[in-house]
Amino acid sequence: MAAAPTTITLLDTLSAWPWPRQVNPHREDVSIASGQWVQSFGLFSPKAQVAFNRCDFGLLAALAYPLLNKEHFRSAADFMAALYCFDEYTDQGDEVFVRQAADIVKDALRNPFKARPEGEMPIGEVFRQFLARTVPISSTSVRQRLVETQERAMDAQVQQCVDRKHDFARNSEEYLAIRLHSSSMLPSYVIMELDIDVPDEVYYHPLLEKLRYWGFILICIDNDIFSYNIERARGQALHNWVTLIALERNIAIQEAVNYLGSLHDRTKDSFLEATKNLPTWGEPIDSEVRRYVDGIGNWVRANYEWSFESRRYFDTHGAEVRGTLQLTMLPKVQSCQAQISPGVAAAKSSYLLSEVGLRPNRQT
Repeated sequence: MAAAPTTITLLDTLSAWPWPRQVNPHREDVSIASGQWVQSFGLFSPKAQVAFNRCDFGLLAALAYPLLNKEHFRSAADFMAALYCFDEYTDQGDEVFVRQAADIVKDALRNPFKARPEGEMPIGEVFRQFLARTVPISSTSVRQRLVETQERAMDAQVQQCVDRKHDFARNSEEYLAIRLHSSSMLPSYVIMELDIDVPDEVYYHPLLEKLRYWGFILICIDNDIFSYNIERARGQALHNWVTLIALERNIAIQEAVNYLGSLHDRTKDSFLEATKNLPTWGEPIDSEVRRYVDGIGNWVRANYEWSFESRRYFDTHGAEVRGTLQLTMLPKVQSCQAQISPGVAAAKSSYLLSEVGLRPNRQT
């Protein structure tokens, strides 16, 4: 049996990405206000609140939405925080609890000006207040897209919870179908439209659909590579693309990282080529589309920068890891019994399962 690696080499995936790092000038004031808003709900224990603060979602919003005015940016910061709140609030819950929380959030999004029932879990009020603040500063089409895409995200989060609770490993195609929505990237793109006007007939153009998807793929690859170490340590690596590639292709973790790096390069090429050949609808629509596409490109950059600058993945070592691209593997704290999707053909490798902290119990 091969020895488990003690380090993995990360990839400088955005060295030639044409969208530079930008930060919203209202970051400091809005981050403080948004953070205090989240804390007012009492969702977290003191320890969990510290973990929330370490993630610095105000920074993520500032990087992702550098051009929004202060009012719009507050909605963006609240949305980033609300997404984390749902993840953490439901992380230890069973399927019934997570479904209940998801349904409450969906109802709150549909009824942002309706008081929530007394005694209801507070996650509904978090999303209700977010949308109530956002409705007056957004168009009808933006509100509709935001609610629809986040409702799909809630359903995907429930499925993700079910998979995790049953230690079920999906193949890449199945994983991406869920992850596209569970990541909330589609509603996160919609937040960009608070000051961009893209008509429906343009928004749903096949090329813009591809650009949204390719942006998601680039973000997903970077996110899953950066988060793999801590998810593996916690025994939660089944919902991570690095793990699934290693199992599907029967390769080591470093090889899986490199494989995803090559896919990242190919996806970047497709994205950049498409941005050179955007359809034209005449002004002012063409300028709005250009801003929207730039927003997707900037989101890819924002996720990458935030991953190193916050303490979510690398604690206080982000600058060091970014400089060396060497990541020391954390010790595994638990081992799960994995149920493997029929599409994960390489799950016979006991070494690979052991490496990600799993024991095989294949379903065929």
